[in-house]
Amino acid sequence: MIEFVCPNRKYDGTPVVTDLEVMAYAEAQIRDYNPELLKVPGKLNFMHFVESYLEAPVDVQDIRFVVPGAEISGVTVFKDAMITVMENGARVEKEFAAGTIIIDQGVITRDDSYTAFTTCHEAGHYCMHYPFFCGQDVIAARSGRRGNFMDKVMCRSTVIGADKHENRKWTDQDFMEHQANVYGAALLMPRQSFVPFVQELNRKAGHPDGIFIRPHLDPYYRLRHWFIDLKRIGETIAETYGVSDAAAFVHMKRCGLISPVDPKEGTIYIRRGIAV
Repeated sequence: MIEFVCPNRKYDGTPVVTDLEVMAYAEAQIRDYNPELLKVPGKLNFMHFVESYLEAPVDVQDIRFVVPGAEISGVTVFKDAMITVMENGARVEKEFAAGTIIIDQGVITRDDSYTAFTTCHEAGHYCMHYPFFCGQDVIAARSGRRGNFMDKVMCRSTVIGADKHENRKWTDQDFMEHQANVYGAALLMPRQSFVPFVQELNRKAGHPDGIFIRPHLDPYYRLRHWFIDLKRIGETIAETYGVSDAAAFVHMKRCGLISPVDPKEGTIYIRRGIAV
C-alpha cells in the first residue's frame, strides 16, 4: 500500500493539502492496485480494494441513529475502541479493533453507488487522518485531559459526498471531511480515464472543447436541452463508474469539465481545488 506523505500539517495533525494532491495520491494507489482502471473507464471493486489493498477490515453494523440528532453512515476506528451499535432495537457497546471501517447496514441495503462512495470516503480517513488523532492525544496530554474521545471519526450522511460552500469558517473536521470526499471520488473516478471519457461525452453533446457549458442564469430550465444533455451524461458516468449522478457531477466540476457561462463563477471550482 502506498502511504500518504504530507509534510505540511497543522499543529494538531490536520493535513494541509490541495484537492489536486489528494486526487494524485488516490490515483497513485489505484495505479499500484490495478493500473488498468487508469486506462479504461470502469468500476472499482471497492470492497476488495479496501480490505485487500489497504488491509482495513470492513464491518457492517446498525449505527445510523446511535448519535442523537445525526444520521451516521460510516465510522473509521483509529484506536481499539468500544462503539455503540444497535442490536435488536437496543443500544449495545461493542469493541472494534484499530483500522476497522464500519458501514451502516442501511447504507449497504440502499444501493451500490452510495455504499461505494461511503466506503471510499472512510478509506480516505483511514489513509490520511490518523496523525490528526495522534495529535489530539498529544494536545489532550498537554492540557491534562483524559479519555479516548478521539479514537474514531463518525461521518454523518450529510457530509459524505457534499461539496457546498457554507457561510461559516471551516473547522479542521470540515477540511478532513472534504479531503475524504475528494479521495473517494478520485478512487472511483480516476482522472486518467475519467477526463477523456467525459470530454468525449461532452463533445457528443455539442461542446467541441470537451467542457460542458451550462447557462449561468436558467433557474426554471427554460433552455431545457442543456439540462437533459447534462442529465444524460451524468447517468452514463454513473453507470460506467458505479457512482451516483450527484457524485459524477461534483467530480466533473472539480475536474473542470463543467463551466457556467458567467466567467466569475467559472473559476469557482479552481478555487475549490484548494482544500485549506
